[in-house]
Amino acid sequence: GRTKLMPKDAVTIWSLKPTEWGSKPQQSTRLSLRLVSRSKQIAPRFGLTPKAVRDIWNGRTWRSQTMKADNSSASRVGGSGSVTSQQELSVSSS
Repeated sequence: GRTKLMPKDAVTIWSLKPTEWGSKPQQSTRLSLRLVSRSKQIAPRFGLTPKAVRDIWNGRTWRSQTMKADNSSASRVGGSGSVTSQQELSVSSS
């Protein structure tokens, strides 16, 4: 089935993102593994795929909502996609 994600859910998911540890290669690898592991834990709570969770964390989806919720998000958000506040994200659940 498909899940309709609401803006408040996207903000909640954003707040659950693991923080970065540093820029050394081994730290980057650990963070990537942590992001994948954490997204697998969070996804079922919202009826999403882990990839959909990581897309929120990386700013590919729901960027406008997550930036409103976290003024310091500019340094954490990657990607160039933006989503209007009225837009709902439909994703396939696994």
